[in-house]
Amino acid sequence: MYWWKHLSVWTVQEFAFLTSYAIVLFLMAAALFPAEIGRSQSEQATFERNRSWFFGLLLAAHVIDIPETAAKQSDGLRAIPPAYWFVAPAFIAIALTGLLTSRRRVQALLAPTWLAILVGYEVFSALDQIVAR
Repeated sequence: MYWWKHLSVWTVQEFAFLTSYAIVLFLMAAALFPAEIGRSQSEQATFERNRSWFFGLLLAAHVIDIPETAAKQSDGLRAIPPAYWFVAPAFIAIALTGLLTSRRRVQALLAPTWLAILVGYEVFSALDQIVAR
C-alpha cells in the first residue's frame, strides 16, 4: 500500500477497490479477535471456530492483491517485482491450506511460513526502493 502515496489523481474505482481491501483486512482481524469473546473462551477455541472465515478472508486478501499490484504497475507507481510471481501463489497456497485443513500441526506451520515469505519478499524486493526514495 505504501506505493499508492505517489498517486496524484484518484478515481472512484481505485478508491473503492482499496477500501474493499482494507475492509477485508479489518474482517480478518475481527475473525481473530472478535468483540464477543468471553473470559471462558480460549484463543485456540476462538481460532478454531473462526478458522474458515479467517483463511477465507486471507485468501480473498491475496486474490485482491493481484489486481492491486497490477494497478500499481499500470499507474506507474511500481514495477511488479519478479519475486511476486512466486510469492503470490505461495500466499494463496497457504490460505487454501489453512482453509482446507484443521490439523493443528499444519496450522502451527502456516503463520511462520507466511511471515518468512513476506519478510523475505519485502527485504529483497522493496526495501531498497523505499529507502532510496
